[in-house]
Amino acid sequence: MKPWHIVSVMAGVAGMAFTWSPAPKPVAFVVSGDQKGYLSPCGCSYPMIGGIKRRASGVRSLAQTSRLIVVDNGGLVAGTKRQDEIKAEALAEALAMMGADAINLGVEEANLGKDMVASIQRLSDNKLVSTQLPTPAPLGIKPFVGKNGYLIGGICMQTEPLEKTLSVKLLSPEKAASVLVLAAEKRKLKPFLLLRGSADDAKSLAEKYPKLSAIVYSGAGDPLGSPARVGKTVIITPGESGKYLVTLSQDSKGNLAYRSAALSPEYKDDPTVSATYFAYLDRVKGEKLLDQWPRVETEEFAGSETCGRCHKRAYNTWKETSHAVALESLEKVGHDFDPDCVSCHVVGLSSRVGFVSRDKTPLLANVGCESCHGPLAAHAKSPKSKRPTKPQTSCTSCHDIGHSTSFNYETYWSKIAHH
Repeated sequence: MKPWHIVSVMAGVAGMAFTWSPAPKPVAFVVSGDQKGYLSPCGCSYPMIGGIKRRASGVRSLAQTSRLIVVDNGGLVAGTKRQDEIKAEALAEALAMMGADAINLGVEEANLGKDMVASIQRLSDNKLVSTQLPTPAPLGIKPFVGKNGYLIGGICMQTEPLEKTLSVKLLSPEKAASVLVLAAEKRKLKPFLLLRGSADDAKSLAEKYPKLSAIVYSGAGDPLGSPARVGKTVIITPGESGKYLVTLSQDSKGNLAYRSAALSPEYKDDPTVSATYFAYLDRVKGEKLLDQWPRVETEEFAGSETCGRCHKRAYNTWKETSHAVALESLEKVGHDFDPDCVSCHVVGLSSRVGFVSRDKTPLLANVGCESCHGPLAAHAKSPKSKRPTKPQTSCTSCHDIGHSTSFNYETYWSKIAHH
């Protein structure tokens, strides 16, 4: 090649526009579900884990390194009281802020009624899915959602509550699973199923529809240590009460790698979702839900100070325990008007003569003698004829598996022992 030809070629190459594109981020699912109304960590086991503020922080961090698909398997709340409605709306709004792509419509949401389902749909930015609903579905609920190579569908094993609430006839779980798999094949996507059902239900569907890439089922307790598998189908659960950040990350071969991390204090509170959380607390306080707590007739309470007049040693021991400042611990975090919390931090909330407020019933604030021994006004007047109950019979009403996972009577008693 002659010299001027080389110069000409070099000039042509120099004139070309070269662009460099970084490798695409890997795809990762963030999986939640069975929140059961737990917007924040709750209990007396330390460190407490969970909460939507920490979850949002975890999602935000993962988004920096992955192309996220954020899915929730429903079960936002556990009941149908007014507070459950407010919780469901707060959770729907928080999930929208986390970039949720699909929220499975389940029995728990249906039990709140059609108006609340519509509210959840609106506040979540229309992210409810149900592959069982007819087309067009009520409230604009989608049969499935496609994103990053996957088609995400939702199934609920209990069809009757949804049919009653939405006034429609649902497809059977098996038929809906078939619809999801066929729709995914048509779109050349991988089917991913959110299932309001048990581990056995998930395994049964995986056996019948082996092309399902993954199934998320409703599980009690904590997430699995490692995922179950039926053929090539990955089967997992996020656990309950929103305590863990569960992810499925796609590797270079398209396989889904599983990880479960406790939402411990190392996850800082996300400021955006924190605003929604505090707005929830304001609604609970504003609607005076604590004043509406159901109460029954009981004997009169005396107050711990009255007990201390005779039982000075026991009283002084109690004063040094966390029980003596139980209500204060709620006041510090804005939950002192939250019925779900206050009942285990005061004396006699369920009694017509029990705790009302710190101002009106100061002697019944905190966990006192009568939280464990029952109403003692009669005992104070006639100590020999009216004996208090034994404390072990009442501890587990608050120290249950959901709020005090490590509770053991002998161990805990040693921390507050008094005679």
